[in-house]
Amino acid sequence: MTSSTTDNDDSHSLKRKRQDELPWCLVESEPAIFTEMAHTYGATSIAVEEVYDLDMLTDGNIYGLIFAHPYEDDLPAPVQSDEDKKDAASVFFSCQIVTNICATLALLGILFNIDSQVDIGEHLKNLKSVLGDVDPVLRGNALGNDSLLRETHNSFADAQARAEAEAPSKARKGKKGKRKLTEEDAYHYVSYIYLDGYIWELDGMNKFPCKVAPAESSSWIDTLRPYLRQRMEKQDMFSLMSIVPGAWVKSNDDKLKPYNTIKKKIESQLAELTAQHDKAVDTGSLLFTSSHLSADELIDAHLRPVIIRKLEGLKDQLEQERIQLTDSDVPNETQIAAAEELARTRLENTRRKHDYMPFMRLLFEKLHEQDLLRDLIETSK
Repeated sequence: MTSSTTDNDDSHSLKRKRQDELPWCLVESEPAIFTEMAHTYGATSIAVEEVYDLDMLTDGNIYGLIFAHPYEDDLPAPVQSDEDKKDAASVFFSCQIVTNICATLALLGILFNIDSQVDIGEHLKNLKSVLGDVDPVLRGNALGNDSLLRETHNSFADAQARAEAEAPSKARKGKKGKRKLTEEDAYHYVSYIYLDGYIWELDGMNKFPCKVAPAESSSWIDTLRPYLRQRMEKQDMFSLMSIVPGAWVKSNDDKLKPYNTIKKKIESQLAELTAQHDKAVDTGSLLFTSSHLSADELIDAHLRPVIIRKLEGLKDQLEQERIQLTDSDVPNETQIAAAEELARTRLENTRRKHDYMPFMRLLFEKLHEQDLLRDLIETSK
């Protein structure tokens, strides 16, 4: 987003002034960019996908959503009740203190809050651990000063913006002809997550996470869909991205589905038999109570411990087979396709990052020297 939060507090102003020494660039709303940013942080099991139709969103495989829209600076500030404040205590939220950080902040807002579901990498784990008890304003300032986050973010900006960001501070301040932001540039990013019975909107321009609606974990996307549709109807331009398990992770999940199904059945039977066994007469006293048991009950009492041991052994064997399957070096077709898609994404990002201007400048100079430029212009008309 092209404008940072405002505050009359002097310390807040000082924080922003320090950040002027380390500017953040604008980045495109491209899933490939967000995927590689997450992977650079260490969250390598997730992917970011474009959402073209709200009806294509399905519950069960979405960690969060990122909504990008033209920045509006005249929106009323949300109101937070004491109850909302209490419910929001478990949400890891950061205010936007730094200009243009909102794309990264929206991604981090999701990653920090799904660390119990996926591995988000050591860097983000350490950040969350250090900033866990810090208020959202100081947290936002700390994230804005993090070199890995900033360098990763800026690596996806255009060449001119990167050059300006990397220039010495005095050179930046005195630089003439600096690129002015257009309405197309002025996009803001917010994220949506489900946590502890509610859908939350994480917008760094607010002072706290905002409740959207109560929901169930199994159907929160269905609950959020009408709200998103309403927001989209108010915007002429927007983009929506979903954070989901990477195809390589989905492949492993599909491969392990039969094992997980059998494992659940075994665990259910074990729990039932163990509960029955705890209530039953132990084998040492069966001789004294056998007259009170039917033949079937007596057989069950004797066989139950044997069945429990057999099921526990089967469960251990199943776990060993599962480990062997996941450790297999032979990729399946889905994994190969996922790896190829990831390679295409990285190639796309490499091309996006490359500065083509020196080549183009030299090309036109040589064409001009050989008096070919005029002919090419005429031919193209």
